[in-house]
Amino acid sequence: MSDWDYSVFWNETISQFSRELSEQEFSMWFNIEYDSSLQETIRVRVPSAFFRDQLANTYQKSMESKLLELS
Repeated sequence: MSDWDYSVFWNETISQFSRELSEQEFSMWFNIEYDSSLQETIRVRVPSAFFRDQLANTYQKSMESKLLELS
């Protein structure tokens, strides 16, 4: 297990998105899996590079903001 386990912050961030987005939008974009974390980094698994890029373009700033608020 990593010394930098941010899974609790990630799970809460995902939970917040589930309450804020429509069910369809949430299931489309946030059916992603927490993989691991390093100092100040969270790694998730996504289906493809295209998906990763679209997720980053659409939600990265919101994700970072939520994670900063929680940590």
